[in-house]
Amino acid sequence: MLMTTYQILVSSLSCLFCFLWGHKQAYPTVLLLIFFLYSLAINVESRKISYLWVILPVVLYALFRFSNGFESGYIQDPRLWKIVSLFFVLMLAGYAAGYFLSKCKAKTVYLTVLIVITLIIHVLGNITSWSLSFMTTGIIFLIAPYIAYRYISQKKYIPLILVAPVMLLNLESWLSSSIGALPLTLVPLCSVGIYYLVFLLREQRVFQLVLISIYTMFLVYGWYKGFADYRQWITVQQAKLAHDTYAEYIFYNIEGQVVTPEIHVGKIVVFDFWTTSCGICFREFPEFDRVYQKYNHLADIMFYAVNLPIKSDTRESIVKTIAGHINYSFPILLADEDSDYWTQFKIRGVPHLMILDKAGKVVFNGGVNYERRRVYNIEDVIDNLLKK
Repeated sequence: MLMTTYQILVSSLSCLFCFLWGHKQAYPTVLLLIFFLYSLAINVESRKISYLWVILPVVLYALFRFSNGFESGYIQDPRLWKIVSLFFVLMLAGYAAGYFLSKCKAKTVYLTVLIVITLIIHVLGNITSWSLSFMTTGIIFLIAPYIAYRYISQKKYIPLILVAPVMLLNLESWLSSSIGALPLTLVPLCSVGIYYLVFLLREQRVFQLVLISIYTMFLVYGWYKGFADYRQWITVQQAKLAHDTYAEYIFYNIEGQVVTPEIHVGKIVVFDFWTTSCGICFREFPEFDRVYQKYNHLADIMFYAVNLPIKSDTRESIVKTIAGHINYSFPILLADEDSDYWTQFKIRGVPHLMILDKAGKVVFNGGVNYERRRVYNIEDVIDNLLKK
């Protein structure tokens, strides 16, 4: 069976786009979009389901990408069964959305364009900022149903068709247990729910205005402060250690000298855990260095950036990365490759901050936060310890 030019183009472009598009947050959306649009083409043109094999190169690429050192960041658990499960959830979600949309009696082309726009806005928000995505996703799913109702179809189920692809996309968040993204997962449904309420209150303009105003303020608050506070709170709760936990550790400096709790007795200790594969860690090092410079003159506080080795690391490669990419004044420590501080300190992702009081007890364990307007700010935690 010969493939049409269109099918070759879809397969080639999808693979090329996947290879060129390396952003971890965007990758699932790109896959969902490919499957969604290709499913529309198959169903609208009444093509056979056997043509699905043209996405085989994308499948092979997904396995290659996620099985070669992709050990932190987007997928916390790189085991093959989870990688394959994630991929097929996205594939089935895309095809289900495309199939049902192709059977919709509304203006399919215009509705498809609107769905693609909402998906693009959703993923652009994820790339720039999850807090921004919280607001933009909420607003777009408040406005998009009205546009669909006004210009495409007046069927009451149209808003649900609009929100379905994004909700299906967010299945991967549930699959990877990304509870920190829960508000981002639910806000499209909330926005569509508000739309339905506003629609029901169409004869009461004052109530409509009040409801939209309150919900918009909620979305803006989520962007400015609320969503970031929630995620920071979640990271702290997930990393919570038993009460009065005293940290036990053996680290090494670049020269190979041992660093243990005994040398830190009577000092506040700040550990910033990082890995060589963590781009966010490198972007936040200037902030960590700023805080280090602020308190460096005090004799009773110590700062360290602690490298946690990943599977592909060697001591030589870590030292080379430090020499080539970390030109800051704070001291750097290395964890032994046989240690499991991820489990011991409940580290779910990096950068991860742990602060010990002068007795060596863990007083903070969780995500790093340098923004003054947010909870668990690193400087606030340090200042409170210094006052004691």
